[in-house]
Amino acid sequence: MGLAGLRARIRADDIIGTLAARSRAAGLRNVLVTRDKDLSQLIRDGDVFWDYSGNIRYHYHEIGPRFGAIPGLIADFLALNRRQCRQHPGVPGVGKKTPAELFAVFGSLDEAVCKS
Repeated sequence: MGLAGLRARIRADDIIGTLAARSRAAGLRNVLVTRDKDLSQLIRDGDVFWDYSGNIRYHYHEIGPRFGAIPGLIADFLALNRRQCRQHPGVPGVGKKTPAELFAVFGSLDEAVCKS
């Protein structure tokens, strides 16, 4: 077919994040169609996270109550919260409630580490 193959080690998440940032910079809103809560960290006000399997759409302000952290803190949440899959073991003994409690007191994982 004449298509060149790519051997770069670029992850799909990185491509989606780049496209979301570029479209937002162009004044467009994003609709991320996925079940992967890692990608919810890309949602900004005006964007939509669409869980296609459950046919449920979440707007920016609905991400926190659904996933346990606002989009800007999803990476911190997942770093703390033990994940059974992938290569992220999290912190032993930390579930969904502890990150929310830390964020309420300190604002972020970085601030919690700096002030402890």
